[in-house]
Amino acid sequence: MSGPLRVSGAADLEAAAGKTLGPSPWQTVGPARAEAFAAATGGRTSTGEVAQFLTLSLVPRLLNRVRTVENVRMGVNYGVDGVRFPAAVRVGARVRGRARIVEVKRLPGDAVQVVTRVTVDFEHSAEPACVADLVVRYYFDVEAPSSHAPS
Repeated sequence: MSGPLRVSGAADLEAAAGKTLGPSPWQTVGPARAEAFAAATGGRTSTGEVAQFLTLSLVPRLLNRVRTVENVRMGVNYGVDGVRFPAAVRVGARVRGRARIVEVKRLPGDAVQVVTRVTVDFEHSAEPACVADLVVRYYFDVEAPSSHAPS
C-alpha cells in the first residue's frame, strides 16, 4: 500500500469513484478486544456473532487507514447498507480492509454523500469476513482545488 488516498473536496471524491483503495495494514481481532467488545455490548465471546459485529465495528477504522478526507467542516455517519458476513472471523484472526467508492452524490447546499464499499479480509480465507457499504455525508469548508485525487 502506498498510503491512504487523500481527498479534500467533492471533486477529489468523484475522481476516486470506482478505484480500489488499500489494503490497510493487518489488525488482530485478539481475545482482549473481543472480551471488551462483548462486555460493552452484552454479548458472549463464545458465540460467533461477537466476532462478526466486532469486525463490523472495525470497518470505519479500516476505511480511515486507506482514505483520508481533509477540509471537512462536518462528517455525518448516515448509515450502513447491505452488510454481509460471508465467512466467520475467529478470535485471534488478523483482518484488513479494502475499499471502493461506489457513489458520490452532491446534495443541496455544500453536502456530499459518499457510499464506500468496505471489504474486510482475514488471513487464510478466500472469502471476506464482512462486506458493508458505508454511507457518509461530508460538509466541506470550501471546495478545494483537486490536488490529491489519483490520476
